[in-house]
Amino acid sequence: MKEKGYKTLSRLNRFIATINFFCIVGLLLAYTSTFVSPAKISLIAFFGLLYPAFLFANTFFLVYWILKRKKLFLLSLITILIGYSHLSHFVQLTITNRNDPNKSTEFTIMSYNVRLFDLYNWTQNKQTRNQIFDFLSKEDPEVICFQEFYHQNETNDWQFPTRDTLIQFLKAKNFAEGYTVNIKQNQFFGLITLSKFPIINHAHFKFNNDKSNSFLYTDLKINEDTIRIYNAHIGSARFSQADYEAIGAEGNYKTWPHQKANNNSQIFSRLSNAYKKRSVQTDILLKHTNNSPYPLVLCGDFNDTPVSYNYKCLTKNFCDAFTLSANGTAGTYCSFPMIRIDYILHSKDFNSFNFKTHKEQLSDHRAISTVIEY
Repeated sequence: MKEKGYKTLSRLNRFIATINFFCIVGLLLAYTSTFVSPAKISLIAFFGLLYPAFLFANTFFLVYWILKRKKLFLLSLITILIGYSHLSHFVQLTITNRNDPNKSTEFTIMSYNVRLFDLYNWTQNKQTRNQIFDFLSKEDPEVICFQEFYHQNETNDWQFPTRDTLIQFLKAKNFAEGYTVNIKQNQFFGLITLSKFPIINHAHFKFNNDKSNSFLYTDLKINEDTIRIYNAHIGSARFSQADYEAIGAEGNYKTWPHQKANNNSQIFSRLSNAYKKRSVQTDILLKHTNNSPYPLVLCGDFNDTPVSYNYKCLTKNFCDAFTLSANGTAGTYCSFPMIRIDYILHSKDFNSFNFKTHKEQLSDHRAISTVIEY
């Protein structure tokens, strides 16, 4: 707007216009974050994380200036339209979906960060674990990728044989596992992929910059085809309870066994380090997928939103099942309903249908699933 027009505004509207300007800059920087590696500049990645807030603010100002009959609404409108493609990563409306799946060429896959089956919330531990079992039994996917999976071998004093119970509970009795934490050769934390199809090969890889993060690939024999399933857990920020409380979230009742308790919030430094860490890990994972001899499905908890550099790298050669067939909003992280950090991606020569973000809140993540046509 011309300076003359700005001076005609009331003092209140000048103040609102100033805030509007900073929100416009914030939204533009959010778009920019998808082109800048956090390994080089981590600060700009924070703007991508705040994309929903900047989008909401600019939508508010757009409506406000229209109601005030001021041409200032054009600034927010143009800014929103510049990044219009990002909206499809958060909200989808799919008119047609597959209602009569062809079992000979399709299978259902689920990805689920189960947060150790609520292991450290002792008062609700058994109830939550059994509710997860019931949910999985009802959904009955052919392939399940778990992150933050916990299993305990049988002992004399206490049992938490999650893997064995799931195999009994579900029809998916074949499994490949990769654990990043092993306590007393008895308690195991990590990844596991369960399948109704035969497993002909698998391997587990830990990242050097954080051995608690890893990925697992599993080659499945489906009819006459071989399909590789990647199950990944990428770069957690590892918030302490103090961090969760500082941002008004529920958080965890206890920390991970290898993480020291901390009464001081260090959100900014944790996020900054996590952005850099994820950039390296995502690059390693993608280099491995590029050498896959088979078409693939890539599932997991990636801890990055769709407005991020890493998501842009992930979807360069793979399709995001959410954008192809979801209905509704995309939030998978329960503490922040609009944050989507869990994905099912697949080779471009596959199709996917009936993507679901499941409503059950039995972990700090929601389960996601889709039908893959191979």
